[in-house]
Amino acid sequence: MRLIGYARQESYKGLGYKQLAKTPDDAIVKRALFYVMLAYIRQYNQVMQEKYGNRLSWAKEYEELPQIEYVVEKALELSMPWREAYITLLKECLLTLEFMPTLVRFVLEYYRVLFVVEDAEPQRTKAGGVQSSLMYKVTMGVLRHYEHQRDSQSYSFAQLNQFMEYMRRELQDKKPRIWLEMNFAKCLVKAGKRQEARMVMGHYLARHWRTYYFGRCWEIYIKTNPKKHWNAI
Repeated sequence: MRLIGYARQESYKGLGYKQLAKTPDDAIVKRALFYVMLAYIRQYNQVMQEKYGNRLSWAKEYEELPQIEYVVEKALELSMPWREAYITLLKECLLTLEFMPTLVRFVLEYYRVLFVVEDAEPQRTKAGGVQSSLMYKVTMGVLRHYEHQRDSQSYSFAQLNQFMEYMRRELQDKKPRIWLEMNFAKCLVKAGKRQEARMVMGHYLARHWRTYYFGRCWEIYIKTNPKKHWNAI
C-alpha cells in the first residue's frame, strides 16, 4: 500500500478534512484525524521493526520513510491543543526521528513547553528494567539529524546548542552522558567548531582513558585536528 496516495485520499475525502474545512476549530475532528494519522505511522513502524529491529542504518533507504514524513507533516499542521498528542507522536517516531526534518524542527522550536519533569526521568520497562528517558532518546535523534546534515540548514547551530544546554540541565538519566556529548562533539565538528569539540573530547579522554569510551572519544578527537592527532594528548 502506498501511504501517500492512500492517506491523502482517505484523510481528505473520508476522514474529516472536509468537515475540518467547515469548522477549523473543531477539536473533536482534529483529534480524530490526528489519531488516524498516528495509526498509519504505527503501522509502518511495526513493519520496519519486524524487518530491521532497532537498527537505525536502514531508515535512510527505506522506501516508505518519505511517506511517513508526509503523514507527520500533516499531523503537525493540525496544531493540536494537547501536549500529550505530540508526546505520543514523538514516541511513535523515536526510531526514525533523525531522518524526519519536520519533526526535528518542531522539537527545536517547542521543547521548552513540550516536555515535563516525567519526560526527563528514566523509564521503567514491563520486565522491571530501566530505559533511557524520552528526552534522552529525543536528544540523541536530534543530534544525529544535525550530524548527518539532514536538512539541518533549516535551523541554526545556535538553536541546537541552546537545546543541548537545556537537556544537560534537565535530564535525570543515570546512563553515562558521554554518549550525548560524543554525538554533540560530532555536531561541533560538522559546524566547523573543531576547537570546542576538541575541548569536550579532551575532557572525556582524560576521564575515561582506561575505559571502553576512550576509543570512541579518540575517533572523534582526531577529527578535530587530523594532521596532528598523534601529538594531540
